[in-house]
Amino acid sequence: MAAAAAKYARDKDFIPILDAIDCGRYKQGLTLCNKSIKKNAGTLNLLAAKAYCLDRLGHEDEAMELCATVAKEKPIDDTTLQLLSNVYRLQSQHALIVGLYEPAVEAAPANEEFANHLFMAHVRTKNFKGIQLLASKMQKRFKSNSNKYYFWVVMAIFLQA
Repeated sequence: MAAAAAKYARDKDFIPILDAIDCGRYKQGLTLCNKSIKKNAGTLNLLAAKAYCLDRLGHEDEAMELCATVAKEKPIDDTTLQLLSNVYRLQSQHALIVGLYEPAVEAAPANEEFANHLFMAHVRTKNFKGIQLLASKMQKRFKSNSNKYYFWVVMAIFLQA
């Protein structure tokens, strides 16, 4: 448990970074990330925030390298996944979003939000067979929205034709 917690920065360090990003102050966010990374080396959410700031500042190659480093660790934190998927989306690397969310859905199969993000990533890559299989699993797993997922399955079959 302690090893898993060590992968993510504490809120005290992370909230000011997210505030800077939300306000569009990416240079300040990058500075805060660098300071926090020196204190908390190897924290995935800080690295993801740094990658996002770098991407928004025009350093796309460095941002993609950082994203690849974080993605290898298979993060399951929602904020980290969102930051990485935003970088990939801005770089039109939709297939990498699929690879990012697949391990997260496997690690947290009861998380409907992760499954929805994976579904939308499959939609962006036009992987209709993947859409159908995932929607079928979601229909069985998440009974409260099973009608919605049933229609997703039907549409995926239709799009494959």
